Amino acid sequence: MSKRYGTVLGGESITFTGTGFSGSAATTVTIDDIACTVSAKTVTDITCTTKEKVYKADDPKLVIKIADMGYVATQGKVFRYVSLWSAAETWDSGVPPQEGAAVNIPKG
Repeated sequence: MSKRYGTVLGGESITFTGTGFSGSAATTVTIDDIACTVSAKTVTDITCTTKEKVYKADDPKLVIKIADMGYVATQGKVFRYVSLWSAAETWDSGVPPQEGAAVNIPKG
């Protein structure tokens, strides 16, 4: 797995490397029940691009399925959508707090 974390804004390209994949069969990748658009696939690699995810506290899930072959063993690995503390989209106001500001972070 080329990366384990990416922005909630989507647009992250992730490559899964393994063996026994298919370069021709329909392949789907879902991360946290959101389709990751498959852009390339070979017998050893599957590449997809993430979509935007609205934040929801949940356990991350990764599912890769190759038609007529079944599910790919992900060995417990997952991709986590994250928001950087310093990113404007992390904050309801659209502006990150400035140095010295008091911040309340609610549970979850």
